[in-house]
Amino acid sequence: MREVRNSAGPLWICDTHDILAEGRWREDTSERILQSRKTLRFLSTLTGEKILCGDLNMPPNTKTIGMLGKKLNNLVIRHGITNTRSESYLKHAAYANGNEITDYAFVSRGINVTNLKFERSEASDHLPRVLECDLTRA
Repeated sequence: MREVRNSAGPLWICDTHDILAEGRWREDTSERILQSRKTLRFLSTLTGEKILCGDLNMPPNTKTIGMLGKKLNNLVIRHGITNTRSESYLKHAAYANGNEITDYAFVSRGINVTNLKFERSEASDHLPRVLECDLTRA
């Protein structure tokens, strides 16, 4: 987590890697739902705008992701991102199940996002996120 100060006030940038559930990959579990509740509770203690990014290990249609999307803008959905995985991941067909969204970027409602993209890279099985936003307030 990092706090960035600017003329519009504090901006908190948080990165997370959610838990994996053995045998229940990409499914809602009580532990994952609890983790999302704790994340939201923690974010509510921070004053200012917030960016939450990370590998959440969940597809977009789960309760876990929906909980975050009720409080924060889900940029992956808003920007029509369909894949957050690199070619090195897709070569391992045993792990790929057709839904290759596990990485997310969420922002608080006061952030004006001008662009979100996932850059092509083979440095990891996850693509790096590039988030551009206007932090000035009208």
